[in-house]
Amino acid sequence: MIGIANYFGLTLAELQAANPGVQPALLSIGTELVIPVTETATPAAAAPAPVSYSLNLPDTACVSSLTGGYHCYALVVNEEDFALENLTVELTLTDPAGGEPHSRVVELPLHQLAAGARMPFYTYFNPPVFANAQASATILTVTDARDGNGKILPLVIEGVEVKITADGAAAAVSGTARLESEGAASGSYTLVGVAYDADGRVVGLRRITGETGWGENTDLEIKLTVYSTGGNIDRVEVFGEAQ
Repeated sequence: MIGIANYFGLTLAELQAANPGVQPALLSIGTELVIPVTETATPAAAAPAPVSYSLNLPDTACVSSLTGGYHCYALVVNEEDFALENLTVELTLTDPAGGEPHSRVVELPLHQLAAGARMPFYTYFNPPVFANAQASATILTVTDARDGNGKILPLVIEGVEVKITADGAAAAVSGTARLESEGAASGSYTLVGVAYDADGRVVGLRRITGETGWGENTDLEIKLTVYSTGGNIDRVEVFGEAQ
């Protein structure tokens, strides 16, 4: 929901006030939102990413859904030795027959991408979408996390156990998460589970959020299930951050 608010030049609070019956953490495809009309409620153009940051987009691919849409992933790798934040890409589907491309601005599931870490951007293109679409992604925005306001707190993920179903279609993940920084306190968190097949391709992503009062001595129990959008799940990576 915060990505939609940013797109229209609104704050999350403004968008929530206009949609009091909508739960941001439970927003699903097809939900209708009221966009309040303000002087700034127009789609914001994304600024070009600074060329000084080393980012790699090794794999961008889409899988057709049973309903005729496309699940699309664009894996990004932070090759810097410090965290980056506010990452967005333009993910484009191109018709091999020469038709007009479909593009969308997509945010990373987390605000920050740790040094050396990888994570996929994800979006779903609703049908109808042309067959055999070719996918590509371009980095639009990225900033140095060291220049931020310090409100994003990395989580340390420990004791992860992954139980994959016999058909490889789903994986139940459990473990614990704790705040990385001493003396930090937080009221909300986001957890992301990324599923890969045996060849290292992204086949699923699950993002959950929650509210809790906790500090550096508090462990958060992790329980989430990641579902495959195409291909058998071989392993799952878990990431998290708090605010």
